Amino acid sequence: MVAQFEAEDRTTDEDAQPEAGRPFFKWLSRTLVTEEVSRQLGTKTSDGSLRDRWYEQADYIEDLLSYALWSRHWSLHVSNAQESKELLASDPDFVRGIHLVAYKDLCILLENPAYRLSLIAAAIAEHDATVKQAVGESYRVVSKSWQRLYETTLAERGLKLRPGVTFAELTHILTALAEGVGMRMLSDPNIEVIDHERQESLLGKAALAIAAAFIDAGDGKSLEELVAGLVQPPE
Repeated sequence: MVAQFEAEDRTTDEDAQPEAGRPFFKWLSRTLVTEEVSRQLGTKTSDGSLRDRWYEQADYIEDLLSYALWSRHWSLHVSNAQESKELLASDPDFVRGIHLVAYKDLCILLENPAYRLSLIAAAIAEHDATVKQAVGESYRVVSKSWQRLYETTLAERGLKLRPGVTFAELTHILTALAEGVGMRMLSDPNIEVIDHERQESLLGKAALAIAAAFIDAGDGKSLEELVAGLVQPPE
């Protein structure tokens, strides 16, 4: 896509100010975008050829963000959730299944360009309706598939969540953990949080901890009661 920024040729003091909510993307000038499109297509692209589509830089950035954050770019995460049913719901080694599913999802997350952009988008979503809608839709699509997997897994294994814990909360927490571990790896690639040889990760260990805490072991206790019991003297 090529941005047609007519205003570049007649910049005013007002035009020079970073666009509210999107200062990070001001580097996307007409010249840079046109050169990149020409390189990708292998042919010379004129910035005037698409002038009728993106008159200003703001129009181009809005379309770019909407496309980059399109929920279909998270289809591999949805597929992973759907394909993980056998590992989590019926495999005899439940622990190994959790590790494998978490490992695969973390690898998919790190290879997805939409994830990296979503980290930036999340920071500006509060001030940008277009970004907020796109990010929210992506979360809803992915979360729906994973929540369905968690519900199926516990149902088929004859398990249930502790009182006061919902599947929606479980899904939000595990999603936040995955994104947090992914962000940690992107910011410090040398950190040892993933073992490709064993196909295990810090995310898998965190998921095991969540399972141990959230799944009712038969005592019917809430999380609060469970934790309180850790420091209360035995009766």
